[in-house]
Amino acid sequence: MYIVGGSVGAGWEPTLATPLALYDEDSKAKFETFEYITVAGDGFKFLPTNIDWTNAYGKGAAVGRLEQDEDAGNITVTQDGFYRVRMDAEGLTYELLPLTMGVIGDATPGEWDNDTDMTFIGGKGSYTWQVTLNLVPGKIKFRANDDWAINFGGTADDITPGGADIVITTA
Repeated sequence: MYIVGGSVGAGWEPTLATPLALYDEDSKAKFETFEYITVAGDGFKFLPTNIDWTNAYGKGAAVGRLEQDEDAGNITVTQDGFYRVRMDAEGLTYELLPLTMGVIGDATPGEWDNDTDMTFIGGKGSYTWQVTLNLVPGKIKFRANDDWAINFGGTADDITPGGADIVITTA
C-alpha cells in the first residue's frame, strides 16, 4: 500500500508515492506510516500500487471511513504536523494521529516521570526531532504524546519501534 498526494510531499504522481508498512502481524490489510502532512496540497489518498490510480482509496462519507474509488474525496488535515497514518484496506478505515515526541528515562532531567519535549525540524520529506539536554549515565527512550503506546528504543545506531532502553554510559 502507498500514500500519495500534495499534502504528504510526494505530489500526485503515483510513481512517487511513499510505501506504507504492515503494522498488524495477523493482517495483510492494515498499514501505517509516519508522515508530515500539511493543510496545503489538497490532501492525499492511498494506492494499492505505485503504478497508477486503479483501485485508489479516498475519503468516505464519514471521517475515518474510506471508499475504494479513484473519484473518492481526498483525505485532509486541519493542522500541519507529524502524524501516524494508519489504513485498513479490508475494514475501509483510516486513522490520523498527530504526534509530538519526547525523550524520557533516568538519564534525562525528568527521569522516568516526565518527558523532555523535542522540537520537530523540517517538513515534507525531512523528519527530524531535536532536543538539547544534559544526559547522565542511565537509560532513555523516545516516545510520542507522553505515552508508551508509541515508543522507540534500541541502540544509538539502530532506533526501532518498541526497542529496548538506550543505554547512556557517560554524561
